[in-house]
Amino acid sequence: MRGAGQFDSEVYSITEGENSDIGEDLRAVIGDTSAKGQTALYDAVSSAFSTIKKRRAEQGDSGRYGIVVLSDGEDNGSISTLSELEQLLTPRESDISGIQVHIIGVGDDADDQVLSKIAGFTDGGRYWKVKDTSTIEAVYRRISKYW
Repeated sequence: MRGAGQFDSEVYSITEGENSDIGEDLRAVIGDTSAKGQTALYDAVSSAFSTIKKRRAEQGDSGRYGIVVLSDGEDNGSISTLSELEQLLTPRESDISGIQVHIIGVGDDADDQVLSKIAGFTDGGRYWKVKDTSTIEAVYRRISKYW
């Protein structure tokens, strides 16, 4: 769990697994997360997507997967570009199950247009705008119904 509680210009793999197995751990990690420095949003989404694609290929898994992104700003620290992210996330005809990206934008600094666009690159992904952080848990519960 390197980097637990951090969100900055590096990409950290904090918690991975089935929703039913990691729910409590994920809740604790999200609650302890703090933002500092720049944001490598595109790189983080790209890394998560690649991790899922690799796992699916190794296991021959065709189940529905998703990525949930919590962001309070915009990308200003990634190596990859928005265009490259679009190419990576756009579903292929050969991939009937797809990988959804759901993004929760928190606060006034969240770049609603870009975050919505990223979620829209995937089949069934959605952008969720949250103005009050006390509603984040309710949004996570709604997102969990997608899988």
